[in-house]
Amino acid sequence: MTGNLFNIKFVVNIGVFVIIIGLIIYLSNDVYNLTLMKIFPDEYAINECPNGEKIRIKPSADLPLEFKNLTYEVGVVTDVIDGDTIELGDCRKIRYLGIDTPETVHPEKSIECYGPESSNINKQLVLNKKVLLFKGNKDKDSFGRYLRYVLLVENSIFVNQDLVENGFAKVYEKYIEDNIESVYKKLQESELEAKQNNIGRWGKCES
Repeated sequence: MTGNLFNIKFVVNIGVFVIIIGLIIYLSNDVYNLTLMKIFPDEYAINECPNGEKIRIKPSADLPLEFKNLTYEVGVVTDVIDGDTIELGDCRKIRYLGIDTPETVHPEKSIECYGPESSNINKQLVLNKKVLLFKGNKDKDSFGRYLRYVLLVENSIFVNQDLVENGFAKVYEKYIEDNIESVYKKLQESELEAKQNNIGRWGKCES
């Protein structure tokens, strides 16, 4: 009888010990994550609009030359509106700076040539992906969307340029002054090459 009681107490004590250790590890992880958030606040983004969690996004060191010395924000793409507009986990709508894609969701315009293709490829490129966002010379457009150059964290692909060089977007000439000059020039070079080779919209659409 005494031996059985001893065994029961031993098992109970082991169980309590395991629970305590588990709680310590759980709380330690929380403290660790909170500490990281305070040390690296610019590396955390919300992963779902409107009530997501904050996750850490470590940028790649292999950024294109034009962006190496620029400040950036981090984000998670939770929705793709069309070929040049996305939504982040913090619920901000982002309009790709320096480019324009054919319309697909404009309330006053019909679907334009190569619009669905542009929207689809944008979705393939960025949906649910971690991104870096670089601001130009203007923060928002007249619709309240944030104007940004967008790079994928996983491979440093410059999304704005990728859409232009593959013929899904054209360089937006209306607001040149909103852009960083060196980045805008890179977009123009990509557009010229796409035009000369009839890539994407340049081989399928009238303009």
